[in-house]
Amino acid sequence: VSTGVGGVLMLHLLALVTPWDPLHNDGYQFWSGIGSDFGEVTLIVALVAWWHHVNCIEKGCYRKGHVDPEHGHPVCRKHSTKIDT
Repeated sequence: VSTGVGGVLMLHLLALVTPWDPLHNDGYQFWSGIGSDFGEVTLIVALVAWWHHVNCIEKGCYRKGHVDPEHGHPVCRKHSTKIDT
């Protein structure tokens, strides 16, 4: 049984919109393309947020701080009000 050129084209177009096509189902091309970058961006944003949470409160100081008991904000040893001996 020959379907001809029109029939083959119609079957091909029908195959593109059916849920059984692995390349067009569930956004495969999106998740294997730009969608895969969501994981990397999430990790970078989490790292920046963590660093913003623990670094020294003094403007321009990027040292990792500890919580100062006097005011409760993270400060580094240089900017701490407590003198360590």
